[in-house]
Amino acid sequence: MDEGDQRPHRGPNAARIPAAGIPGLVFALGIIWMFWFGAPTYRPIVVGAGIAGIAAAGVLIAWRARHPRRVDTRILDLRGRDGKRS
Repeated sequence: MDEGDQRPHRGPNAARIPAAGIPGLVFALGIIWMFWFGAPTYRPIVVGAGIAGIAAAGVLIAWRARHPRRVDTRILDLRGRDGKRS
């Protein structure tokens, strides 16, 4: 290979880690682990962020249950696997 063809590796890219599934869970747990053991002074922030995240998720789930979507999604073609609009 010619030296001009070799490019340095750009390094890891957090944007390429899928947010859903096992890779996202591993990434989230790794970030929590890093702040919990790497910066012990941030432990109250980690706990507070976890509690706030759980509370926000509960509010969003309750909001979605009481306020179904009224937006016409035909123009966006937002169809699930079963062919129904979401």
